[in-house]
Amino acid sequence: MKKLILFIVSAMILLLASIETTATESESANRENPATVLCTPDLYELTKLWVNNYAGINNTTEINIQIVNPEELGVEIENKQNLTFISDAHIGTLKDKSVWKVVVGRDVVVAVINTNNPYLEKIRETGMTSSVLAEIFTEGKNPNWGFIDANGLGNPVNPYLSNENTVKESLAEFLATNQENITCIASESSKDLVSALQNDTYGIGFFKLTDIINPADGGILPGITLLPIDRNNSGAMEYFEDIYADLNDFTRGVWIGKYPKSLVGMLYAAGNGVLVNDEQAGFVKWILTDGQMMLESMGVSELGVSEKQSALAKLDNPVVYPETPVNGYATTTIIFLILFGVIIAGIVISLVIGNNRSKREIMKSPEPGNSAVLNQNSLTFPNGMFFDRSHTWAFMETDGYVKVGIDDFLQHVTGNFTRVKMKAPGETIKKNEPLLSLIQDGKQLNVYSPISGTITSVNKLLEGEPSLINKSPYAEGWLYMIEPANWLREIQFLKMAESHKEWLKAEFIKLKEFLSSIVNTTPGASLQLVMQDGGVLKDHVLEDMSPEVWEDFQKRFLDSCGVS
Repeated sequence: MKKLILFIVSAMILLLASIETTATESESANRENPATVLCTPDLYELTKLWVNNYAGINNTTEINIQIVNPEELGVEIENKQNLTFISDAHIGTLKDKSVWKVVVGRDVVVAVINTNNPYLEKIRETGMTSSVLAEIFTEGKNPNWGFIDANGLGNPVNPYLSNENTVKESLAEFLATNQENITCIASESSKDLVSALQNDTYGIGFFKLTDIINPADGGILPGITLLPIDRNNSGAMEYFEDIYADLNDFTRGVWIGKYPKSLVGMLYAAGNGVLVNDEQAGFVKWILTDGQMMLESMGVSELGVSEKQSALAKLDNPVVYPETPVNGYATTTIIFLILFGVIIAGIVISLVIGNNRSKREIMKSPEPGNSAVLNQNSLTFPNGMFFDRSHTWAFMETDGYVKVGIDDFLQHVTGNFTRVKMKAPGETIKKNEPLLSLIQDGKQLNVYSPISGTITSVNKLLEGEPSLINKSPYAEGWLYMIEPANWLREIQFLKMAESHKEWLKAEFIKLKEFLSSIVNTTPGASLQLVMQDGGVLKDHVLEDMSPEVWEDFQKRFLDSCGVS
């Protein structure tokens, strides 16, 4: 047996040496052949700016730019492994193509109003609908402020509009009209128009977000403020529309999808399968960090902090498609991994056979419910466990240590996890403090602890197979073993199985309300994403949702459990 293991280890060392040689040859080839990035015609100037600045700080990097006909994008990306920059106008050509994509910038058109407008406070309560704005910006209407207040009948609304074509196109789509029908106060300079609006009490206008940013402090220019838009025509600014308090709230609201899609244009980096080398990965990561500073000069808005982090996480966990070509280096690596897996499997089997006295798991995973739908009947909650409103459970073992994990509700809502970020043994944790992060292809949820204590051990199996949390949340998918610090007091705030199931009725109502707001306000969302035939919720309902929706779910369902 020892000789066999020695032979296998020797073979592994030879394979590793082969991998190193192949990697060196591959890196040499990359240096000899300059990288090429593709872009749609409308993004050429921005791409050139990025490439030139990146090359300036990376002297060994040489990147060529190739403009691609938008109609040929799908074929170009699938047949080549070039990094490609695409605007929202052309992203539809990649539908059903085996590509990855991340947002790297955003072209946002905003409605603004003079801060001295006498009707501003009323507008902040009611918002303005697209139909009212169409009255203001459509030729021949000549509206006044009487639609807000009877005293405004004698005060005309003065409409301003940026002279940029992208702004006019976005506004026409938002107002459901043709550009020819739009009337406004005109000027050759958007800067002059913004300046005029700053001095016009009864003015209202549409501009690029970058046009109204104050370079001195990064906020909105003095004299103007964001105009609230009533998306659902309810006559009131409801919670899912209330994103206009400040620029940070607005930026996040745009990301989450609470702002009209027709007024937002995305800029994407895309590619075939995976980022094929460190040079591509480094370039995209630079664009998502330092490269963001180049956007404003091109009239494009930076991403928010959370969105940048989400995009970077997505790059660290790209989707690998079966049809992606595999080079020699990758092939050797795969062979090595297979061989390594065989060795590990052999060792594990030997240990299992030789240790018939191994301890059985105390907690058995219940039989899974109906995986096609999501309701209370599809969830399981073993007796004897304590459950917390943070969607976690705690179970005291016979030795006095407490095992913790997440409940069936949370794993059913999200779908399979691809990575976990966990604390280390020896760390102390307090009840309602962050316990771990659950990650699914770049989307992340932070979960809070149900108890206080010191972590004595971590479930190492989750490092290689995080989906164990989904397959067996109460047994193999446990998270930590904790030495409790205040068990008798804290269990008073936890619920047993039946009480937890009863509490979940309210959670399901809240979940349906949350998903309804997503369908009504999030671009691309539909009833088919959340409902099965018959009107029941789909299992893993958040799995196909965007990182923006996950962030909102975090705030609505989990953050309320954390320490403020």
